[in-house]
Amino acid sequence: MEDGTFLGYFAPFGTYREPGDGFRMQNVPAKYKKFLGTCVDPYNGTQKNCIQEDGFDYIECIDDCVLEPCHGDADSWCLPYQHKKAISEDDLGFVPRTYYCIDEIGTFTEEQGAVISDVFDTSSRTTCYFGDNVTPVNRTISGDFLYCGGDGEICDGTFVGGYRSRNYDPRWRTWYKETKDYQKSMWSKPYPFFSTFEIGITYSTPFYSIEDDKKIFKGVLAVDYSFEVLRAFLKEAYSDKDGISVLICEESNPYYVIGSSTGTKAAKTVLLSDLLTPCKDSSSQKCTVVRSAPNDLSEHPMDITLARAHSSHKQEGFPSGTWISSKESDDFGSRAFISVSFVFEIPNENLRWRILTVMPTEKVAMDSVTTGSTLFVVLIAAGLLGALMCTALFLAYYRRRFNYAVMVSDWRFTSAFIIGCVALNGSTFFLLGESTDVMCMLRVWSFHYLIIATLSPLLVKVWRIYQLVGSSASRFRRHTISHTKLALYMLPFHVVQLLILTVFSVIDPPKAKEWIEISSNSHHITCGRNSNAFRITELIFEGSLVLIGCILAYKSRNLDPRFGETKQILFSIYNICFIGVLTVLVSNLTDLEEAQTFVLQAIAIFWATVISSCAFVLSRLIEIKRSNAFRSNTSTTNLQQNEISGDLSFRINPPQQSVVSEKL
Repeated sequence: MEDGTFLGYFAPFGTYREPGDGFRMQNVPAKYKKFLGTCVDPYNGTQKNCIQEDGFDYIECIDDCVLEPCHGDADSWCLPYQHKKAISEDDLGFVPRTYYCIDEIGTFTEEQGAVISDVFDTSSRTTCYFGDNVTPVNRTISGDFLYCGGDGEICDGTFVGGYRSRNYDPRWRTWYKETKDYQKSMWSKPYPFFSTFEIGITYSTPFYSIEDDKKIFKGVLAVDYSFEVLRAFLKEAYSDKDGISVLICEESNPYYVIGSSTGTKAAKTVLLSDLLTPCKDSSSQKCTVVRSAPNDLSEHPMDITLARAHSSHKQEGFPSGTWISSKESDDFGSRAFISVSFVFEIPNENLRWRILTVMPTEKVAMDSVTTGSTLFVVLIAAGLLGALMCTALFLAYYRRRFNYAVMVSDWRFTSAFIIGCVALNGSTFFLLGESTDVMCMLRVWSFHYLIIATLSPLLVKVWRIYQLVGSSASRFRRHTISHTKLALYMLPFHVVQLLILTVFSVIDPPKAKEWIEISSNSHHITCGRNSNAFRITELIFEGSLVLIGCILAYKSRNLDPRFGETKQILFSIYNICFIGVLTVLVSNLTDLEEAQTFVLQAIAIFWATVISSCAFVLSRLIEIKRSNAFRSNTSTTNLQQNEISGDLSFRINPPQQSVVSEKL
């Protein structure tokens, strides 16, 4: 009230202050002598005088507190007084604000076994003790206190149940001064409560009395709302909401925290002399409250996530209702979140908060092929089966390299092609596992380099066939291309591919990239580059080689099979071209996930390599089998013919044994 009276309840305790201002202890006015010895040691109950300390606040009347028009309302009348800071030399006293034990109906009491300790469980009773938990509160101070009823009535119950004293006058609290200045009901800005050091807000409204037709401002009715209640509500409401967290903070910089679902307190009580040292006992130490901004929270693992989400919204200008992505940390692959914020506001009041809701994203399983997934088995099967089948075909082919049917097929470069097919199937295994910078680099190098290693023997082989017997120039002159020379012709392909891979590995290397798709609440980690230059370059280079191979194979299609495997080469290159074009179209025209693209690549490699290798090997094995069958039939026919000739000779020239015998 305007005379300094204060009555409040902060369950499970009550608090009360008698009317009065600061006074000098050297010459105590008569009306203040009753307050001598009314302060109490909170630990053992020793009573003492209430002495102002340096820097503490007190109220002093101006012009004997004669009423004057209120600042915010000319129709109302207010007491004029000023707010001052105490100096030790002034030796000032104060009217104490006393904290009381209360019973279940809120009455101040020190009756044994009648004191409540939990406002939500009034059946639990205790006794009112001082801070040592040994000394019971027993205070009887007589005087003509307002608590007694006024009009000079004397009583001794004013301090009954009072276990603590503090220097406090509501008139120098911000919520009171603003209500008096504006002369209207209002919400306060968040601030630390004097009694508990908890952060909260106050709704206050002025009240008046009518005296001599004057509307006299008498004081303020106020209700405190502690943010501790809000903090407890958020913690309970969102503790099992699938990782959803909520942060409420002030709208203006430095964005002080109102409350969060992590349960972390929005303020810390610290020593006034050292803001880094926690204050353990505000009754014996000079303490203050330091409020926390979002970046100051760190007690709960989600505190940092909330702070980073708030920072992301700040960078975007706090767009209300817009979802924004953020990360748990700067570490690659750390959990990702999406968040949305909006403003809660009571118009024309001090209450304007931003509510931030954060929810985790789901890491997309189809961005990689890992152990336990069906696609993992598919990739293993495709790569392993393709490598084993091509290896078996190579061994079957290589073991028969001295057979005439294989010798005339240019077996060295065919073998090199099949070995390349084995290795290319092996590159499928680099598609397994999470996408990392190393794995992304290995996938690019292994796949693209082994494509050239596989194609180059086939290309030079068809080129030699075309040069020797297919081109018009070969019809008029003798032309020889040795195996060594032909092998050297493969080197430019390798050099160009290595150059492309090296250059792009430096200027635009493949890296694991993560991105958050807000619409589907998903967290992606895939391999990627900053541009499509590499993909276009490889498509032109590798596509040109396949196209040239197709042209040469087509022009050589009608050559005599004795001069090389023209039909097999034609089929193999066309097969590779068809599979390559189909794979590029499917991967670019359909919305495939990364893992599905890997499976498509593995199947394409399997089909292109195994079928093409079969075209070379199986045709030669069939030819060898036919040749062996023909030789077997020819040998049998010759043997039968020899037997018939011998029999005829025997019959035409019978033995002469009998004639010789007769002569003898």
